[in-house]
Parts: sequence; structure tokens; C-alpha cells
Amino acid sequence: KLKKIEVNTSSTTYSSENGHIFDKEKKVMIQYMITNEQTEYTIPSSVESIKTRAFRSASYLKTINVETNNQYLKSDNGIVYDMNQQIIYVYPNGKEDIIYSMPNSVKTVADYAFYGNSKLKYIEMSNIIETIGMRSFYGVNQVRSITIESTLTSIKNEAFKEMTTMKTFVYMGNNIPECGDN
Repeated sequence: KLKKIEVNTSSTTYSSENGHIFDKEKKVMIQYMITNEQTEYTIPSSVESIKTRAFRSASYLKTINVETNNQYLKSDNGIVYDMNQQIIYVYPNGKEDIIYSMPNSVKTVADYAFYGNSKLKYIEMSNIIETIGMRSFYGVNQVRSITIESTLTSIKNEAFKEMTTMKTFVYMGNNIPECGDN
């Protein structure tokens, strides 16, 4: 199994640190080394954004921290958000909680945010959620129930695909949100 990826230091486009891939300036996290068996990872303070699928299939990760002097991202209980907690970027695949109540500041669930988590059973969305990103809950196959308040305006493609045990989806809105292919 692949243990490490190193980018040549002369690359003008990419850089690496402990097998993880970044852009040259380490402002964009491109790919977490998914074969890494560590259960905890800390995103460097230089990182301003995370590519959509950077942590997809990182099944060992239970906690993702962000260095405290990062001005763009923050971590709360091992979950990665933007600095104002309006966007949830990554809910770790290996996180073992079975219930997740989203902070009421969250307006957007980013693409692939919960992708592949196999422990969650119940998700309560923020009461101001507006957008659920593409494949954001794809393969989260233990979820039994999701509750969404009335502010939802958009559900992107395959947001809830492969959620094989979902029994209850409660949407309390009066208007039907724009929906992608599911």
C-alpha cells in the first residue's frame, strides 16, 4: 500500500508535507494521504482552502484540527469549518459519534463534507441551512434520520446517494428547494 507521496521541491505548482499534497504556497490543501493510518491530523495555518475531495476516503481520521493561528479555517470537535462556522467543509470519515447536531451558524454543507462516514445515525441540520453540496452525504450509510428546517434553497447532485439505511427525512419548509440529480 502506498505510504507516502513526495513532490519535488523544484515544482512550481505543488508541494508536499508528510505525504499530503498542497499547492506550492501551501494555501490550498489538495489531497490528504488517505492510506495514512493516523486518527488525527492538523491542517497547517497557511491553508486558506480545502479542495473538494481532499479528505474523501480517509477512513482512519477521527479528528481534524486546524492550527489556531489559521485565519480562514477552524476546527470544532474535530470537524472543519470556515472561520465563521457558516460552511462545514469536512466531517471526518472515522469520527465515531452517532449523533451530529450542526451549529446554527452553518448555512452550507460543502461538497463531499460527510462523504463515507459509517458511524453517524442521526443528523440535525442548522436551522438556517441554505445549501447542501454535491455528494455531501454520499455513502453515509448508517444514517436513519435527517431533519432540515425551512431555509433550504438548494440540494446539489447526489447529495444523499447511497444512504441505504435512511428511514426518515424531515423537511419543514413550505417551498421545494432546487434539487440536482439524486
